[in-house]
Amino acid sequence: MKKESKYRIDGFEQIKLFFNWVEDHPGILKPAHLSLYFFLFHKANLAQWNWFSCPFSSAMKGSGIGSSHTYYKCIEDLQIWGFVEYKKGSNNYSIPLINIIGLSKNAQADGECLSKNAQADEECLSKNAQCLSKNAQAKEECLSKNANIYSNNNNNNNNITKEEGSLSLQKEEPSLSFKNSSVSDQSQNSLFAADIKKLVSYFSRATNPNNKKEFLFPDSAIPVTEEGKLLWFNCLDTVLHETGCPIVEIQNAVIHARTDLFWKKFITDLTMINEQGPRDRKWIQWLIADIKEKERGNEKTPDQMREFERQFVKNKIKKSIHLKQESYEN
Repeated sequence: MKKESKYRIDGFEQIKLFFNWVEDHPGILKPAHLSLYFFLFHKANLAQWNWFSCPFSSAMKGSGIGSSHTYYKCIEDLQIWGFVEYKKGSNNYSIPLINIIGLSKNAQADGECLSKNAQADEECLSKNAQCLSKNAQAKEECLSKNANIYSNNNNNNNNITKEEGSLSLQKEEPSLSFKNSSVSDQSQNSLFAADIKKLVSYFSRATNPNNKKEFLFPDSAIPVTEEGKLLWFNCLDTVLHETGCPIVEIQNAVIHARTDLFWKKFITDLTMINEQGPRDRKWIQWLIADIKEKERGNEKTPDQMREFERQFVKNKIKKSIHLKQESYEN
């Protein structure tokens, strides 16, 4: 007597039906589609064929796809063809929720039942999220009012001064107010707004862990104006949304950039971590990867360092050209 599967999808049956579709549609499926589908197939199996979250960086690594453009194109195609479905998830698509669609009739019937249950759960979660959002908005409005009151009372007394080899503030800044800025509303509404403001404040006055007499960033790179702080804020906000990494991991990566002898030569400003590095990866991703390699006892190879140096030079040239174009336009 055949034993019934406890899960809604039979893996062997799913693979057979998948390749039947491939044979019936020659020339459509590319190697990247195949690689991504079977990586997601593996993740779905671990999740017992339920919805699962999968950061795009993890999916790209697991499927061997090197370009985010290729990744998003492939997952969109797989959804159109009826193999997967995905939802936005957290961090603006960087950690989407994915579901492998069952191709057999039994799997589809079970999937419809699960879908109805999931929809009911999602409606419940949505109501809770709306309630939390209102509370967070009220808290943000309160903080904003306090910041404005503080700013009016202290005028321009928040200038940064150096005393006894450490960076201190004449008055402690409770939050960044970002006045008169076109991206002010976007910044204040960030999922990570409060944590990013703390990071900006920390990096503005942090000292080098290896040399307490030296600041983490050079004086010329530390922002003292609202506009300068806003640049740092937007940089960190973009990095957190695109990578989906924990804030502590981003903080450690920035510290690594300013304490490692190789990186320190090139990354002289916080905003540089969001610039493009080699192989369609930003510098923040290379920094995180370098920390992990060091933990395993591996150092950067000469070839890697040469590749990084060439990219830094290329970025510097692009910046120079862009600045010249702006000066001509003005």
